[in-house]
Amino acid sequence: MSMRVRVFSCVLIGYTLPLPSAFSQEPIALEGIVITASRFPEAASKVASSVTVLDHSDIEAARAENVAELLETVPGLTVNQSGGIGGTASVSIRGAESDQTLVLIDGVRVNDPASTGSEFDFSVFSLANVERVEIIRGPQSGLYGSDAIGGVINIITRKGEGAPNAVAEVEGGSYNSFAQRAYAGGSKDGVSVSVAASNFRTSGFSRYSGGTEDDAARKQSINARLDYDPTPVFGVTVTAARYEVNAELDSVGLAAPRDAADTVDRVLTLAAATARVNLLNGDFQNKLTAFITDSDRSFFDDNGARTRPTLIGRTSTFEGTSQGLEYQGDLAVRDVDRLIFGGKIDRQTGRAADDDTLIGFNPRYDVEETWRSAFALYSFNPTDVLSLTGAVRIDEFGPAGTEGTYRVTAAYQVPEWGTKFRTSYGTGAKAPTIQQRFEDSAFVTGNPDLEVETSQGFDAGVDQEFAGGKLILSGTYFSNSLEQLIAFDAATSTFQNIDKAEIDGVELSALLKPASWIALRGAYTYLDAIDATTGFALQRRPENAFNLKLTLLPTDRLTVSASATYVGERFNDDEEEVRLDDYVRLDLAGTYGLDANVELFFRAENVLNADYEEVTNFGTAGRSGYAGLRARF
Repeated sequence: MSMRVRVFSCVLIGYTLPLPSAFSQEPIALEGIVITASRFPEAASKVASSVTVLDHSDIEAARAENVAELLETVPGLTVNQSGGIGGTASVSIRGAESDQTLVLIDGVRVNDPASTGSEFDFSVFSLANVERVEIIRGPQSGLYGSDAIGGVINIITRKGEGAPNAVAEVEGGSYNSFAQRAYAGGSKDGVSVSVAASNFRTSGFSRYSGGTEDDAARKQSINARLDYDPTPVFGVTVTAARYEVNAELDSVGLAAPRDAADTVDRVLTLAAATARVNLLNGDFQNKLTAFITDSDRSFFDDNGARTRPTLIGRTSTFEGTSQGLEYQGDLAVRDVDRLIFGGKIDRQTGRAADDDTLIGFNPRYDVEETWRSAFALYSFNPTDVLSLTGAVRIDEFGPAGTEGTYRVTAAYQVPEWGTKFRTSYGTGAKAPTIQQRFEDSAFVTGNPDLEVETSQGFDAGVDQEFAGGKLILSGTYFSNSLEQLIAFDAATSTFQNIDKAEIDGVELSALLKPASWIALRGAYTYLDAIDATTGFALQRRPENAFNLKLTLLPTDRLTVSASATYVGERFNDDEEEVRLDDYVRLDLAGTYGLDANVELFFRAENVLNADYEEVTNFGTAGRSGYAGLRARF
């Protein structure tokens, strides 16, 4: 552990403060409900995990086109996007790999079984119909199984409420960008419906940072949710969604980056149906969820074949599907304790192939396997101020083997001080993917003997309120040790369990809200992420990063905000040879209400026109502006 982390860890620091909107009634860190941390709705004051909750007002205020943009301000998260909207967007939590982040939509796993590391590409997802996003940091495999080594991001869709209502938006701006968004919803007699759609296009900029031609992108999404609750005993929720992005790409590598006529199509479709049955006067709640997800990616590598037929053009397709059933029981014990238990069966399929204009069709892998799991969590509350949880899980990852994980947490409140102390310890697991085990191509041979990646993680700290909640200071010290990490071995052209990593860090945050018309919030992350095998820093993990945001409400109709983001130096590679410079980006945003139902909004991004890269040789947007109109019906 570095000396700087030791100094930080001598301070009582803990639960990282969420970033609520400036005008939320209560800070979410100590108030409100969190679902993902323990798999049931729980008062945030009792949650011991490090949690950030982004609610609907945060999502609207950010005006973000995708979740990756929204997550940039969350402590402990590192976001990298390859060349702007439409380029691959990855999110890592507390220095873990991006494929060690589990992503859920309404509790359903959406990580791609056909991708190299089963990572989730945030570039395809849009925020249509999203009610809130919960981010749980630290190993969560004891609750959620594979991929939850760094943490969990759970995206929760909106439930229709009240009289029929609708919202329509139109927005345009830099890079010939144009977007339309629409929402409709409502509820009556136990039936709730919400539907949202979005359409976005941009001429973009060159994804190759040294390029001269623009790379366009188009995104569409539609998301629907139906809730039917005829009685307090029985209810059903059905969700369905489709997200699609089509983007032009460049050939961007360290050897010979260049403009290119390559393209990619990505499509994510999902559907889920949950039946709920409440027994014993509501003390025994049961949920059974049937789900199916499908992730399709098609890459066309032009290589000049469009203009010179003698050259090879290649289409590479990847399809990953996941379908199954999950049961969860929730039993109230002693009125104040909870026993959560259940199991899951998940049939996963991964397919990939190349189709060359000269060579023809070449399959890379086509594999189907079934995962099975069982889990249990007990929430023990011996007093009003002390909350303890313990969770265990067994996962059978098909031929990849069986792994057991666990997690324990404790939260202790001192109400008269406005203080909460917290700590957690957990183990993590990540199964080797279909591609890593069964790839058969010209450059890669799969390794069916790969073992499960594992981790052990710890965090501890404190939240502190001052002046009745007008000032809240918070922080977390965390440490994670990862073993049996899978990496590509160039010498054997296959994947091997050859890496280890040691990660330590600190997350600090503050919220100052002296009056109802002003809020200042900040978040800082110090990260010491080292490859324990080589001693080099893990790629694209900045040692220092912070965000500072000021929001003002000068009149009832006008809201303005300014956000400054700093990302420190980091390395693009694992040998510390290719350095990415630090940068500061300043963004502005605001809304003005023309009347009760119509408002204008604007965003000004990278106001200082910072020249930076998140990934070497990939371009980023310069100074840009966007404006739009929103109408409520």
